[in-house]
Amino acid sequence: MAAYTPKNILITGAAGFIASHVANRLVRNYPHYKIVVLDKLDYCSNLKNLLPSKSSPNFKFVKGDIGSADLVNYLLITESIDTIMHFAAQTHVDNSFGNSFEFTKNNIYGTHVLLEACKVTGQITRFIHVSTDEVYGETDEDAVVGNHEASQLLPTNPYSATKAGAEMLVMAYGRSYGLPVITTRGNNVYGPNQFPEKLIPKFILLAMQGKILPIHGDGSNVRSYLYCEDVAEAFEVILHKGEVGHVYNVGTKKERRVIDVAKDICRLFSMDPETNIKFVENRPFNDQRYFLDDQKLKVLGWSERTTWEEGLTKTMEWYIKNPDWWGDVTGALLPHPRMLMMAGGMERHFDGSEDEEPASYISTNTRMVVPSPKTAGNQQKHPFKFLIYGRTGWIGGLLGKLCEKQGIPYEYGKGRLEDRSSLIADIQSVKPTHVFNAAGVTGRPNVDWCESHKTETIRTNVAGTLTLADVCRENGLLMINYATGCIFEYDAAHPEGSGIGFKEEDKPNFTGSFYSKTKAMVEELLKEYDTVCTLRVRMPISSDLNNPRNFITKISRYNKVVNIPNSMTILDELLPISIEMAKRNLRGIWNFTNPGVVSHNEILEMYRDYIDPNFKWNNFTLEEQAKVIVAPRSNNEMDASKLKKEFPEMLPIKESLIKYVFEPNKKTGDIGSADLVNYLLVTESIDTIMHFAAQTHVDNSFDNSFEFTKNNIYGTHVLLEACKVTGQITRFIHVSTDEVYGETDEDAVVGNHEASQLLPTNPYSATKAGAEMLVMAYGRSYGLPVITTRGNNVYGPNQFPEKLIPKFILLAMQGKTLPIHGDGSNVRSYLYCEDVAEAFEVILHKGEVGHIYNIGTKKERRVIDVAKDMCRLFSMDPETSIKFVENRPFNDQRYFLDDQKLKVLGWSERTTWEEGLKKTMELYIKNPDWWGDVTGALLPHPRMLMMAGGMKRYFEDEKHASYVVVRSSKTAGSQQKHPFKFLIYGGRGWIGGVRSRV
Repeated sequence: MAAYTPKNILITGAAGFIASHVANRLVRNYPHYKIVVLDKLDYCSNLKNLLPSKSSPNFKFVKGDIGSADLVNYLLITESIDTIMHFAAQTHVDNSFGNSFEFTKNNIYGTHVLLEACKVTGQITRFIHVSTDEVYGETDEDAVVGNHEASQLLPTNPYSATKAGAEMLVMAYGRSYGLPVITTRGNNVYGPNQFPEKLIPKFILLAMQGKILPIHGDGSNVRSYLYCEDVAEAFEVILHKGEVGHVYNVGTKKERRVIDVAKDICRLFSMDPETNIKFVENRPFNDQRYFLDDQKLKVLGWSERTTWEEGLTKTMEWYIKNPDWWGDVTGALLPHPRMLMMAGGMERHFDGSEDEEPASYISTNTRMVVPSPKTAGNQQKHPFKFLIYGRTGWIGGLLGKLCEKQGIPYEYGKGRLEDRSSLIADIQSVKPTHVFNAAGVTGRPNVDWCESHKTETIRTNVAGTLTLADVCRENGLLMINYATGCIFEYDAAHPEGSGIGFKEEDKPNFTGSFYSKTKAMVEELLKEYDTVCTLRVRMPISSDLNNPRNFITKISRYNKVVNIPNSMTILDELLPISIEMAKRNLRGIWNFTNPGVVSHNEILEMYRDYIDPNFKWNNFTLEEQAKVIVAPRSNNEMDASKLKKEFPEMLPIKESLIKYVFEPNKKTGDIGSADLVNYLLVTESIDTIMHFAAQTHVDNSFDNSFEFTKNNIYGTHVLLEACKVTGQITRFIHVSTDEVYGETDEDAVVGNHEASQLLPTNPYSATKAGAEMLVMAYGRSYGLPVITTRGNNVYGPNQFPEKLIPKFILLAMQGKTLPIHGDGSNVRSYLYCEDVAEAFEVILHKGEVGHIYNIGTKKERRVIDVAKDMCRLFSMDPETSIKFVENRPFNDQRYFLDDQKLKVLGWSERTTWEEGLKKTMELYIKNPDWWGDVTGALLPHPRMLMMAGGMKRYFEDEKHASYVVVRSSKTAGSQQKHPFKFLIYGGRGWIGGVRSRV
């Protein structure tokens, strides 16, 4: 095969370890190639890794996330990219146990965005997808031949499951759209520049500090290690000589136990292994061995060059020479690191300067690829930098997240508020433009604590706040101080229900609690400081209904509540406003609440309507409340007109509650809602899950494939994580499809069995295969009792008519032509729905945990024969009633299953094709309007609008309303004709297409 010569290469994740070596090699060896690097600079990325390429004219760096479809499309087009080498991923297994959703988002969704951009632009001639040896799962200890490229994928942890899931998408885009994909699966890599959460750099840095080397388990786990430059050369070979559609293992036969790696490093540092190695708790599932067959890559001309001893010595020498390459990595050197996975890695040292300001840095060249939040050419220092106190508090934590979201540099203060010298040190170190004080004592768990801890309360709320304000004034810094409005109570001038609220200039009149006394006292004193902006927060509420400090969370857990209207602060809306107030340098006192009041009962009614339809509560009086609390509580209305005038877009309290709190938490019955799933598992004492929910129509997956990733992969992930957290599930039956096997050979006489390789060919089947990878991994990592089923096509009553058989029946009922994709020669196996229901009944009671069961039939039919059978049932002439239409992008010729394993459990197909087809026809004739208006579904290539809110309206018995968790926007019985119907011209155009979806 002729060597491939790229022109413009996009390398994702190239500020990371392996990809930086690849990028530097290609920039150096091929000056006529343009190398564009895309990296979001996560914690394990470092711009210094790319220093060798910085000054090269054929190199460009772009800071950005592969999950940004706009950015990826923009880059492909503007840089005329013809080749993608996709390294970007979350890769550390330990992190995947701590935050597995981040791995699904980055590794699966990020890959999906890239693939879709390749499909849309149509200009990519090579897409090299970088995977891992871990997708194969554990290799037998006594195996003498490694996993080859056609081996089954059996991932055992969330990381490898997401990498395997990404591979499924890559494979499907190759088959469906002819994308020229190549996949690599590599052994462990080591060498210079590697972030020290990985074993070898971690051991080296610990040894340099004379510290103990921690080993998971007993250290008997075996791994194969390749030196980074050898791996970079492997990718160079694959880029130029790799064959499209192929997979290449990048491996070595030289294996080492983890304990031996530790001993080798001890020897390099003249340390005694007996006293410098410590065995620590193993991770949830630690594969004993990964072993690859790398013969296929060697045929292309690659071979490992660096010996273990040579590579380890080079690596050690590099870390000794560059001990601070990664800055403070204390967290990474822990036995079980849980690094913060977020953008903003090591940007500041691109040219080795400590003073580099990276905030708006995009590219090393003068030509900017992507505009930063400021203008593309504007490279000056960010105008703001915030110093925040209250890191462990609720508001302080939210402020940090908002700064990250807005791209505002910030640091949390290390000093204690009452320690003036530590505050001065913070300001000198951080050099902030503004200081935010969200630190304070509110009591544990409530303000009653302050009654018995008065000196501690004074120390923080009074002395600490005043000290910080004084230090800020000395340094000319504005301090945003989050105070409280719980210093007022209804009185004769401001009676309850009058709409007359307390204003900023009003004198506090509530002294019922010591907490409120200290807050009123310090507010009065702070008036003397012209560099303070005091924000009176009241009964703060956020969209996080699991946070115990959230006012809604509190009252929803109380046995009884008072019912009094109060002013309150919706943090989701008002905290961003506080940041804007800092930018505007606003000062003085502000009532920091949404306009208006809302009562406890009104909030709990919303909670019932949006969150839990079965929620009930009881009220009691203020007198009754006083018997169960130590200190009285403040109740008041605050006048927010000053804040409203400055920010006229601010919503009244009830509207803000709905928009920012209840609508985002609305229980829609979606498996993607983690709160809902956890709630159901716990409150209903669920012990068994049968997971059918999915987007299933292949045609839709070509039109809106992201919805399939969201529902089929992410939704399954949410369920699995809920099972792990609750720990009460004794069976998890995951329903997959025969399409994950891919196309069966036309002349095959034996069907795919449960151990057959997965080779999905379209986005739908790829997302189902990806979900299977997660199910498999949760079974191995956490012992979740999983069973997976893969079934043939199912038909029968109640099926939505986007599917072939009900579509043909409804069209035949209307005397319309039956459309067939392609020439109708595609073969499918059809099972009647009741037979399939019985199969699940058998699997539920007799299926073995950890096993897969095919639900199939040997009775196959061509699509053209199904259409002809339908014509006979309706006495239609097949010659005139069948129409051949354009085929879909890739239409598998045949699916064929071996169902023997299920038959051993006692199941067998009962319904003949003729009998099942007749029953189905009779049902649709009897119920022609079961699905309402399905005109769109009856098109040859339907593109149904995939969104929540299907056919809820026919739940006629209102006595069962509690069964339907979600109410439609109209009442259940509202069946009148819609008042509008639009005729749109330009449906194939952009605006016309968008309008029809709306």
